[in-house]
Amino acid sequence: MTRTLRFLIPLVLFSLTANLLFANTAIDYYLSKSASNVNFIFNSLDDWKKYQWFDKDGKALSTYPSDLSTVVLREEESITINLLSEIDDLNLAGIKNISQNHTSSVYINTNEDITVNILNFTFDNGNLYVQGETLLNTTNITNTNKAGLVKVEERAKLNVKGKYYTKNDGEYQYAIQVLGEATFDILNAQTKFGINVAEDGYMHLKNIIESKNNLDLLVCGTLRINHFDAKNGLKVDLCGPKGTNCSVDDGRGGKLIVDGKFECKNSIEVVRCGYIAANESSCDCVICDGDIDLLVELTYFKGQQTPTGHLLIWETASEHNSSHFNLQASNDRKNWETISTIDAAGTSNVKIKYQYHNQTNTKHYYRLEQVDFDAKKEYFGIVSFNNVGNDFSAKVYPTITQPTEQLNVEIRNINLAYPVVAVLYDQIGAVINHEILINDPDENMTTFYTTPQIVNSGVYLLMISNGRNSETTKIVVP
Repeated sequence: MTRTLRFLIPLVLFSLTANLLFANTAIDYYLSKSASNVNFIFNSLDDWKKYQWFDKDGKALSTYPSDLSTVVLREEESITINLLSEIDDLNLAGIKNISQNHTSSVYINTNEDITVNILNFTFDNGNLYVQGETLLNTTNITNTNKAGLVKVEERAKLNVKGKYYTKNDGEYQYAIQVLGEATFDILNAQTKFGINVAEDGYMHLKNIIESKNNLDLLVCGTLRINHFDAKNGLKVDLCGPKGTNCSVDDGRGGKLIVDGKFECKNSIEVVRCGYIAANESSCDCVICDGDIDLLVELTYFKGQQTPTGHLLIWETASEHNSSHFNLQASNDRKNWETISTIDAAGTSNVKIKYQYHNQTNTKHYYRLEQVDFDAKKEYFGIVSFNNVGNDFSAKVYPTITQPTEQLNVEIRNINLAYPVVAVLYDQIGAVINHEILINDPDENMTTFYTTPQIVNSGVYLLMISNGRNSETTKIVVP
């Protein structure tokens, strides 16, 4: 693949798809010679490569921004990235704006086949809009002056693998608005702050949410938090009826689920109810129900095209408190319906295999919804049968990772006579890690690759091969 060759040999600076140079050093790129109030629109990667970029002093550059580069917005400048017909990912070190007095906006709108990896967003005064079917991976979102708006639209997905930070409040009551799906490792607000999760939205805060001042939550969908530390006042609106019992999940209103400690130093105000669950016995805010975390270790989830339909197969290495699996199907990867419920093993420390044969054969995508006996849920997948043709493909995500972290690998059209192998290279082509992912594969399946401990910060290439077929994905370790 062209993107593989381009990075395996650092002396080769020319892209095989355009007679332009990409940057192989850490350079700041500017959209204009001097300050402007223009929204710069890029409708393809070709537009991106052919655009006349500038340095800080307004000097024209002969290269375009890539993996190690940061795009800088002057004054009121904004940028719109529309990649609706691309197959190659977009990778940047960062996007930042440098004006405290004027607002800049970043709009990212892509199709479902690519991933946008931008390590850092740094805003003095800026907004981020994740639109369309975009999958955006980033490490940090930092508001150095005041909180701007981060908005994830209905079909989009945002992964923040580091920290969201803001020091001062901004003009928005809800600085984070999630209509689609968003995951944050850490959220740190040093000011009054608000989060809005829409009815069909899902937001997961993996490590901690910390608010030094008043925190305002409007949760009509689902907000899941590992540890909640509200230093001062907390206001929760769960979009359901008033005067009901928030400890009962009756299907009305949103869900606020805290898997670790739920700490509030002052008052908590629940405006409209829904469902609130705090799963640590030392909860000092609201209801504590003593739930425990989901503990199901999935070995694989895969699919086979049969003469009569789609065969879905999965295996667990261990289960704890597991009630059942809901096999869900979709045609757009966003709207899911349960087509079958399969009883789980409860608690087990041995490998258990499950399968389901969908003979209607009308859906393109499948995922697993695992439910424990306390109604907590976790999702695995996706397995795709959408326009698979005859070509081998391997999609790896997320592509921004850390040592020992697990990556999903979606593979289509596997040659069953050969194992599936993963090889991790550094930028000069040296092998970092080599392992067999699957010895006995099926035609379409999802498996996992764990980044080795020895990986240092930088850009790496992960090649997934099957016989003569292979596909390579760029992996970034911040």
